[in-house]
Amino acid sequence: MRVVALFSWLFILFGIQSVHAQEFTIVVGHTGTPALSTYHAAEALKYRAEKYSGGRIKVEIHHSGSLGSDKKLLESVSQGTLDVAYTSNGNYAHVGRAMLPFDLPYLVYGRQNDFNLVTGPLRDEISARVEKDGFKYLMMFPIGGPRQIFNSRQQIRTPADAKGIKMRVVASPINQAVYGGYGFQLVLMPWSEVYTGLKQGIVEGLFSNTLWSYQYKHTEVAKHITMTGGVGIWHIGVMSLDRWQSLPEDLQMVVERAAAEAEMVGHMYDLYLSDKGDRGAVDNHQAEIYNPTKEELQQWIDPALALWDPLIEKLNLDREFIKRIQDAQIPVAEY
Repeated sequence: MRVVALFSWLFILFGIQSVHAQEFTIVVGHTGTPALSTYHAAEALKYRAEKYSGGRIKVEIHHSGSLGSDKKLLESVSQGTLDVAYTSNGNYAHVGRAMLPFDLPYLVYGRQNDFNLVTGPLRDEISARVEKDGFKYLMMFPIGGPRQIFNSRQQIRTPADAKGIKMRVVASPINQAVYGGYGFQLVLMPWSEVYTGLKQGIVEGLFSNTLWSYQYKHTEVAKHITMTGGVGIWHIGVMSLDRWQSLPEDLQMVVERAAAEAEMVGHMYDLYLSDKGDRGAVDNHQAEIYNPTKEELQQWIDPALALWDPLIEKLNLDREFIKRIQDAQIPVAEY
């Protein structure tokens, strides 16, 4: 009996050591380039996860869309052929509902509120909602800052100046409802065709952020930029729940720590890169940035907020969750 007990104890001991010595490779895919915060957040996740695990975790990153679009990456995580994907809050709607409220105009306004959203109590609720969609939530951070109005025709101060300007929009019913309501003439157009469309006059403007439009040279043509903000763009990092659950508990703690720290890297890089985009558009493309007065900004906000009730009803969004998002922020009027 003592011999059996001894062998049982040795088996347990060496079995535990074997589990703890096992290495895990986590494969990450994203569409970010070194000019975007996603690239740096993913690299920060790799560095920290490998360091804190003592080399038991290896992170393999495929960036710049080398594994496909945001939609394709999410589908791969859902199917278990990819461990981690980063995607915009808009593209997340292909696989789940957790991010739908963040498409509402002026739900989140300003950089401080971006930070409050993902570092306060709401972070746990967002995580729980993402898990209901079948993913492990890792992080969320802004990418390029909020969308602004770009156009090639004239300086736009209020919606009254928008009448008839041909604005590129996407298929999102929220996007179309907001900009159609302002009076723009809407033109559906893929992102890859926007620069040519601006050059040829097929469209005269778009709804983007300065960093992206500077990089894609839109501000060579659409030189008038109105800083209305209102609709944020975040990238969210999610992991396959099956892959997450396959990790030993101590390595789950490592990944959560690494992800929380990498999230802050994403925030910091985005501030730096977005400012660089603003300066580049002005200095290199001679673009003109207009910051509306409080009274002018309210003329953009009011018609957008009037769309909330029908959109919430149509999309069956959680009003209580939306209220908690609002309560966690500095109000626009006080920002």
